[in-house]
Amino acid sequence: MKKKIDNNTNEENSKNAKKIIRRNLRLEARVTEKEYFQATELAKTCGLSISDYIRRTALGQHPRQRLSEREIEALCSLADARGDLIRIAAAVKSIQADKRAMYFSDTRFVEQWMIAATQLINRWNQIYLPIMIAKASTISHGANAIRYSVNKEKADIVKANLLPDNISPEAMYGRMMLVQKKYAEKINKGRPLGRNVIRIEISPSEEESRGWTMDDWLRLSNEFIRVFDSIDLSGKTKRASSQHTNLKNSQYIVALHRDSQSGILHLHIDANRVDMDGKINDSHKIGERAIMAANIINEKRGWIQSEEIGIHHRQEISNICIEILRSMEKFSWQQYETELKKRGYKVHLQEKDGGGVYGYSIKRGNSTYKSSVLGIGRNLTPSKIETTWAKLHSQKRKFESKESTSRQARTTDRTPVIQPSTISQPVMKHYDIMTDEYHKFHVEIPEAADNIIRQDCSLEDAHPFAKIEEIQHTALLLFAGYLNAATSIAASSGGGGSDTGGWGRDKDEDELEWARRCARMCKRKKGLHR
Repeated sequence: MKKKIDNNTNEENSKNAKKIIRRNLRLEARVTEKEYFQATELAKTCGLSISDYIRRTALGQHPRQRLSEREIEALCSLADARGDLIRIAAAVKSIQADKRAMYFSDTRFVEQWMIAATQLINRWNQIYLPIMIAKASTISHGANAIRYSVNKEKADIVKANLLPDNISPEAMYGRMMLVQKKYAEKINKGRPLGRNVIRIEISPSEEESRGWTMDDWLRLSNEFIRVFDSIDLSGKTKRASSQHTNLKNSQYIVALHRDSQSGILHLHIDANRVDMDGKINDSHKIGERAIMAANIINEKRGWIQSEEIGIHHRQEISNICIEILRSMEKFSWQQYETELKKRGYKVHLQEKDGGGVYGYSIKRGNSTYKSSVLGIGRNLTPSKIETTWAKLHSQKRKFESKESTSRQARTTDRTPVIQPSTISQPVMKHYDIMTDEYHKFHVEIPEAADNIIRQDCSLEDAHPFAKIEEIQHTALLLFAGYLNAATSIAASSGGGGSDTGGWGRDKDEDELEWARRCARMCKRKKGLHR
């Protein structure tokens, strides 16, 4: 057996042995006002105080920008696929070349797939996660899972809860099955559980766990089990059994693993579905329970500031809502909902029986925001949103009326008075367009030209695999002079065909005509081609 930390007897001792770090010395450095604000902004993007940021930087660490909720969600999904990819790639590699043809009709395809899968796995290992992530599921291969947790190379046993010391993985699983057989009639009418083991993986960030002792990993596992058990999901599942789990009073093994590719440390927990009182640990939405537990610990330990993220997202959605209202010729709930969906949000309208809307919410990723928390002074709620639309357009009409009056006065006034020229500045639209994960282009375009591109770009004559957003982005990049970036988007969305040699804005071509030509170019069937 590998090194093992005793479970329940050492738990209290480990809590008492928690290190207290006293920082009573001060380092000082004088900076300019510009340098100070730059450091403050960098600390904010990393989710750190200015003190923590400077200290980590001075000690040779490299704090990185926190991920958004949407990025975290995507990476958590990728984490689920990563294990399967590793196992599949390992299985294919183990097959002798002369026997692969017996299993696969096209060995060349398989080999190419293996190369692609390996690249994806390596890319995953390069991704920095500034928070702890966790996933959980119920499995039927409990014996193999425990064997993997205990016997993996360089694995350490952190804790064995309610299990004897120094027994084999097979014996651990056997002890779990004895408990399930003892309560078989009570829990499942004498039938064995199909998925009888809970599998949990916990991965804190490399930076946060650097230098941890086994006691630190033990404290994390105890904290996670405690939070995991405390989460009430009965409101979502409509099941009383989902009020909580009872892993604390269940047999489980905690093992510390080192990733074979990156060397990053993470925990594996294999727990009995049946606790020592003969009750089944609820499995409904168990993956969601694990994510919620991780988020609670992240927030508690200061690894992620969820409230700050929430504020940022509310502001982002509020700005989008105002932008949509400003673009609407007349207010319409249908158009409002459609425009929000075009931008990737989900909208839930609460409609009255007799017609009209009395409430709505906007979902971004896994987070839902009610209209009452958006905007300023509840100005985006159903009772005030039409007034907000009217005010926006009243301001626009006042501006247009003022400009018209000014032009009329200049026309009718025949007094040859020399005055400084006052040319009204056009309203500008700003875009940051990503052509891939490494290249971002800033586009600044007059609102009138932007409206032409949005109106003239359509899917009607476009390539069958193109998306409307990709066509519009291609046109915007062309308008701004980013020809290489435009052609890269066109190529990735199925473009190709006409030569773009000499393509560019004519000397005598005004902005509006140039915008129309960009739109026409981008919706051709064959698209752009270098």
